[in-house]
Amino acid sequence: MDQFNTYKERLDVCETAVEFQALAQEFLQESEGDPTWLHKWQRITEAYGKQGYLNESIYLASHLLSRQFEPKLFGKLINQLMALGLSAQALKLFNDYAAEVSGNLTLSLLKAKLMVEVNQIQAAIDLYKHLIEEYPLDERPYIDLADLYWLIEQWPRAEYYYQVVMDYFASKLDLRMVRNRLVEIELAKEITDFDRIESLFHHEGLSILTAEEHYLYALAQMQAHRYEPAIKLALQCIELDSDNLDCHFLLLDLYEVCQNQVALRQELSWLTETIPPYHESFIELAEIAKRNQIFLTTLARKLHEIFPLCENSDDQWLILNYLVNSKSANQSDSFGLKENELQTMLEMADFDEAYQAYILGKFYLSTTNIEKAIEQLALALQGSVNEETLVLDYVKALLQLGEEAQAKKLSHDYRQTYYDVAELKEIRHQINQ
Repeated sequence: MDQFNTYKERLDVCETAVEFQALAQEFLQESEGDPTWLHKWQRITEAYGKQGYLNESIYLASHLLSRQFEPKLFGKLINQLMALGLSAQALKLFNDYAAEVSGNLTLSLLKAKLMVEVNQIQAAIDLYKHLIEEYPLDERPYIDLADLYWLIEQWPRAEYYYQVVMDYFASKLDLRMVRNRLVEIELAKEITDFDRIESLFHHEGLSILTAEEHYLYALAQMQAHRYEPAIKLALQCIELDSDNLDCHFLLLDLYEVCQNQVALRQELSWLTETIPPYHESFIELAEIAKRNQIFLTTLARKLHEIFPLCENSDDQWLILNYLVNSKSANQSDSFGLKENELQTMLEMADFDEAYQAYILGKFYLSTTNIEKAIEQLALALQGSVNEETLVLDYVKALLQLGEEAQAKKLSHDYRQTYYDVAELKEIRHQINQ
């Protein structure tokens, strides 16, 4: 059996780090006379790394490098230290081997990434710029510097270096990521150049293939108010990646702008069924659904589940508002909010008396307890609750009780105010006839 295989087998059965290190030191000294010792120890070191025994691999690599520097082994050691969160120790090694690392572009790029890891951002930028000067025909420092500027949200500088890569290194890279970054930067600008975005998406030899590319192009078309092409691209994106939530939410925006209530409802329903429970996106779904008067039993149920987790009063208000409106719209549905549940939720929320009264008023309307509804809606109106359908709800309740004169006066009193919504105007017109 090969002597080095014996070393590996004996090291494998060590039970403690101290035992491993002592035995490794003994074997290292014993094998130095073998002309192939460094190569074989590197194989042992790499084997430990591949098996996930990073501490053992790091120990061996450190000792081998102290005897003879080998760039590939050094790079693996640095990556292993970073994997263990020992970035400061890794950076110290770069300083210890500064002379050996100098002139090696791959290791210098690794050092720059390590600097970013330890938040030495400016030092990393300076190193990348030095490497660009030293290796002007290599694309790697350009793309890494562009990525760093992207990471720290210095968009103009990121755009500059991505464009350099696009213009001068097209044959050396997969340019899809570069193009996507340039499109995202353009879309984030205060004034978007849509002609530039079109030119990027029609770059020679770079067709639109991936889900992300379809999504970004759809986003650009929407911002340019080209809604039909945007919808088509978004649907193509979802065909490629049905789990792309960003694109599903983009479709919601597009259907809402186009006033396609059927498609909007279908998309809301799909997302409600698909997104995991307690997902923060349910708040956004509730906003869209409420704004469009789309009341889904499943959405109401999931909002009811996440309510105890909400600490933001705006989110609490949105959920309660959606629940009571959903109850009114779906009286025969399986999800039924009970009065004691609502009272418990109101106790959890931090609303003043007027806002609590509005929620209770809407709830009582849905249970046809009209007298209680009127009592609570009156309190809400006295407190000037910022809900535009308040007077409309109050007028409807009065009409249900046969109080037409009072309903007529109330609708007249709030003409041309915040509360004078289209449906209230229509009711007023009917009463006056």
